[in-house]
Amino acid sequence: MQNSDRKIINYLLVIFLSAVLYGGNALHSGLRLDSIMYADIAKNILLYKSYFILHLNNNIYLNKPPLLFWIVAFFIKIFGSSPYAIQISAMFNAILMNIAAYHLFKIIFKESNLSFLALFCMNSTFVIYKHTHSLKMESLTSFFILISLIGFIYYLNKKEIVYLALFALGIGGGILAKGFLGLAPIPITALFFIFSKEKYKLKTFYYYILAILAGILISGWWYVYISLHSDFFHIFFVSQSIDRLAGNVSGTAGTHYDAMPIYQYIKLLLRDYFYYLPFFIYGCYKFYKERVNFDPVSLKMVVISTTFNFIIIHFITTRDERYMFEFYLTANIFTAYGLHHVVKKLGFNYKNLIKAISIIFLCVIAWSPSPLSKPTYNHLSLLPRISKQSHLPILVDFSLLTGDYNRSAISYFLSGKYSQITKIQPGHYITIYDVNKHLNIPHKALFKDDTVKIAIIDSK
Repeated sequence: MQNSDRKIINYLLVIFLSAVLYGGNALHSGLRLDSIMYADIAKNILLYKSYFILHLNNNIYLNKPPLLFWIVAFFIKIFGSSPYAIQISAMFNAILMNIAAYHLFKIIFKESNLSFLALFCMNSTFVIYKHTHSLKMESLTSFFILISLIGFIYYLNKKEIVYLALFALGIGGGILAKGFLGLAPIPITALFFIFSKEKYKLKTFYYYILAILAGILISGWWYVYISLHSDFFHIFFVSQSIDRLAGNVSGTAGTHYDAMPIYQYIKLLLRDYFYYLPFFIYGCYKFYKERVNFDPVSLKMVVISTTFNFIIIHFITTRDERYMFEFYLTANIFTAYGLHHVVKKLGFNYKNLIKAISIIFLCVIAWSPSPLSKPTYNHLSLLPRISKQSHLPILVDFSLLTGDYNRSAISYFLSGKYSQITKIQPGHYITIYDVNKHLNIPHKALFKDDTVKIAIIDSK
């Protein structure tokens, strides 16, 4: 088989594995918390026909950039307001991220087996899998960060300016997906120049700076537009960004980002990565000992990226596990290399071991009937059919339904299929209300989760 055909097959295999891993359980996936809120925001793009200004629960939403919501809106347009549409969106982002990750791993290892092992280690990392499987921004943002680093490595190694377009696209897409996190390739590549022993020509820096400016312009137009049409600067830059770094130092109302101990990420690393941590440490040692066997540009880039991403998260006061997402992206390169050497020392057939573990892992994920998270809002998707069959209208009293997540769930699954009421009246209908409220009304419960109960109210 020709080398080009083998490369195509390898990338098709990456797509297939990603689709099974993140789409195989799509029918059983649940929507809750941020996922249901993001789904509703995306659906509102279609309902309001407002593509640049986002909406949540009849209010303008200014907390996040729009790129993820545009992608999700596309899949909602195709599959409708269903959990399946959201899981396909998450699967799409996972495929993009894994293709870029595999390509970066291939640049480092220059062979497919080790690259697939690194990809397996990455996707079987708890934080990576959990937040890629649900509708979050991490996987999409990571895709752009990875292609930006790939473009930079190619630019320095092949001396071709065209690769800076990939570098710029990664920066621009990352900013449009996640805001400041999309800027990560800039300090990472700047640190590369600082610690590089090679003397680069002035022209190299000139084109590098132009690419950064181009990347900022790719997404900058939306930030200018939204700032001219809303209070975006205060909400996004102050409430969302500064307070995450300073622990609500601005005193803004709303979400409070409580400062946590700086060693919290060490605890999270020990908790979520304990099964790979010995291989990661051993892999770092082996990379150092065998560094002459690797391309110095790409090796130095992943070392700086891994170190930078672990240091920078300590400046975020919340210490959330998901902020370690980008650290694990490149950390698994070292983990895979350490695991590779351990397997060789034990005398196992390296290729067969990768295949066996991957097949078992995928089968467990694909055929598992259990959702990953706590009770979800998925039962709401059944109500339109129940309403039609029983000839009972769906009524929602929003005064009894608290929180953005609950309201987003109603809007996403039932938008256009329910009515608002201000007071529960005697009658026979399906109603939705907050179980935390003590409602002394006769009913027959249909579904219940931590916050919302769906019931049929008996005639009186």
